[in-house]
Amino acid sequence: MTIYPIDFRESYSFAGHDFKYTRLNELCQGGPEVGHVVIDNVEIPKLRFGGPPVLFGTLVFLPNYDKGGFRVASIDLNTRKTKVYTKHYPLVLIRSVDSAHIEFFIDLSNSEMVT
Repeated sequence: MTIYPIDFRESYSFAGHDFKYTRLNELCQGGPEVGHVVIDNVEIPKLRFGGPPVLFGTLVFLPNYDKGGFRVASIDLNTRKTKVYTKHYPLVLIRSVDSAHIEFFIDLSNSEMVT
């Protein structure tokens, strides 16, 4: 299954929490969508995220976007704390997460995987 940076829902129910994207915008025409994240009606301040998100326990893994590009990040659903795991890449599409690895693609064709 190919993962696309614009093919994700705007709202989810994760581990008893309401998770949603707000103010989604394409970075360029046909490019990845990024926006703000709201968990249980509280916005994660000052950060923009893309998708699709991947749940692992109470952590939601998702692409974090800033002017340097994309990085793999997580948000703890209970505390709303964020953590960044990687350097910047032109694109991040998270494939899977387990206790030892985060697998993600860095290209639209899903051919360049990083772990």
